[in-house]
Amino acid sequence: MRTVTFSKKDIQRRLDRDYRLAWLDLSGQKSAGASFAHAPDDPAGTCVRGAGDHNVQILFTTPDGELLDAVAGYLGPDELAAELDFVDALLEKTADIQSPKARRKMVEFAHRKAAAGARQAKDDDIFADLRRHRLVKDHEYCIRRALSDAGDFEPTEMVGQSSTFFGSRQGSGPMGRIGEMPRGGQEFDLEKMLQDLERGRQARPADRDEERERGRKHGGPGRP
Repeated sequence: MRTVTFSKKDIQRRLDRDYRLAWLDLSGQKSAGASFAHAPDDPAGTCVRGAGDHNVQILFTTPDGELLDAVAGYLGPDELAAELDFVDALLEKTADIQSPKARRKMVEFAHRKAAAGARQAKDDDIFADLRRHRLVKDHEYCIRRALSDAGDFEPTEMVGQSSTFFGSRQGSGPMGRIGEMPRGGQEFDLEKMLQDLERGRQARPADRDEERERGRKHGGPGRP
């Protein structure tokens, strides 16, 4: 996210103007995922919303440190801008509400509505389910923890203990790993997945022709 999302000038200006930023290194915690280390000048790999949810979580709070919103995993520039719009709207709606219970109900309602919208989304690309699953999980967490003290945030409550590895082979290639791969964990390499899918799409027409020809030779129609 530092290479892509946080490098955008409009995102930088908005965050500098409207937010106070803090960063916490989660290395070594049970929630922290493992990933490749890269040289600073390596280009960013392909990424989709929600990928690497064990590696990064973003919290949005009120000035008093009450949790308004929480997002796990990668956010692209447009997705982060939309999340900032969501948080700004929540701050405006709750600003004049004096009752803590009423404020909490307002935050819960906003996340319930957003979660329902995510469940009904009609995206049909290969990563739609990944995005939808993570988005709904984020809102469900925020419903449970609406306006709680952000200082009590426990990553494992949001994303569980790490069992994944997320890596990209862009640029000069991996320079070792960051974080430990837990026993029985699964590696998820998005770049490799995309390459495999592309190879599969390119190979299918030739495979079909070969199978039809093989079917004709053996007296059958082959697969359509």
